[in-house]
Amino acid sequence: MSDSLLVYPIDRHLETAPAHSTKDTAQHILQLPAWSTVKFSRSHLVRSYIQFPPPLAPDDCPLYCHDPDLTLLTLEIHYIVDIPEHGPEFVQYAMFIPISTIKTACVDSELTARPLLPRAQAPSLGGSPTRSPHIVQWADWGPAGTRIVHFDSDNSCYFSAMGCSCAVTQRRRDAFGNTFLRSFVFDVHPWASPNRSPNPARDLQHAAREEERRRFMRDLTEKDTLAGLAFTESLRTTFPFDVTRRDIPLTQEDRIPIVVLAEDGILLVMCRALMDLIDGDVSIQTKIELARSGRIDGTPSVTVTVADRLASLRQRRARFHAGDHPLKYLRGRPFGFLSALSYNGFVTIISAGIVHHWRPPATFSGLGEQEVTHSMRELQLEGFNASSCVTDIAQDLLVFSRKDPTTIKGRPHPDASQSHISLTLASEGWQSDY
Repeated sequence: MSDSLLVYPIDRHLETAPAHSTKDTAQHILQLPAWSTVKFSRSHLVRSYIQFPPPLAPDDCPLYCHDPDLTLLTLEIHYIVDIPEHGPEFVQYAMFIPISTIKTACVDSELTARPLLPRAQAPSLGGSPTRSPHIVQWADWGPAGTRIVHFDSDNSCYFSAMGCSCAVTQRRRDAFGNTFLRSFVFDVHPWASPNRSPNPARDLQHAAREEERRRFMRDLTEKDTLAGLAFTESLRTTFPFDVTRRDIPLTQEDRIPIVVLAEDGILLVMCRALMDLIDGDVSIQTKIELARSGRIDGTPSVTVTVADRLASLRQRRARFHAGDHPLKYLRGRPFGFLSALSYNGFVTIISAGIVHHWRPPATFSGLGEQEVTHSMRELQLEGFNASSCVTDIAQDLLVFSRKDPTTIKGRPHPDASQSHISLTLASEGWQSDY
């Protein structure tokens, strides 16, 4: 498991091949807390998630948007510890690192490594890649600039990042054996306030809920002090954060639901129980339709009558039941065994040699609904399947990894004839590389 974050300079105008990425070619090395070398630990896994919010058009007036400068890098960390007295224990953490923290740590390390320059000559994050990297100790940037949380369930977490927020979901069971989806939405930015003091004078029930919320927040963060199990020493991170928790009932037919944290601040959860609820409630459908068309939470450009709303709703419902709406394909298990991922606002489903990309229309930014389908053969991934792949999602990359003993020295996989494929979407001006 890596013990540091490596920061490299990027020259977009470089015409020659860049130097191989190693510790020696890094510009900055930000040390992470020392992991505990537990004798019986196994199955280490570290995944990274980062998603910058999409740019807005000049005439967009969103009611909700993310500041790109507050975007998070999220590290998912989990492994299994075989404790002789208690058996295997599944340990899982998330480390939230604002990119502003990384930038500040890099600039500060350069300023302290050389005489202080006038402001006009202060170094940027560029610079020469040939000098020795600046090493920043964890104590100098991590405790105050990051937030580590611990998840206490034996079930794996699923992540969807957007801007300064990250959604984390777990499939769990209650005391009666009923399955439900626990969803957390973490907001990590300087103005987050998790420790709001309850006001008993306002409402006793409200005060009780706030006190329960504060206890829950302490449970998430105090277990990051477990020395000997996760880290070699007790540590605590203090960067401001807040979290919203919701439990969503699931049926026996529901597999792991598809979860996307959209740029509108909406957490999209697709599962049979939720879809049945929406299908059976006309008022919910009406609100969804009005939100899609921008007719609520703002002043409509024209007078909208009840007849207009119902006509629009009927049109969308007819399209849905005709089978040509992407939501139709996400209900139940239409593809059998599948792996669902989310990134860049897209839902990605991999099954039967086909990769399906689908993104719902954004409410406020005006990005339309998109659907793209490609075969694994077109993506030069023939022979790969979801069950044998490890995926890592960061910005516009969908990375497939497969174990191959012949490539342990880092050589390209013999089956990979090209490194990426460019997919052009229907909306003019939007393109993603995978």
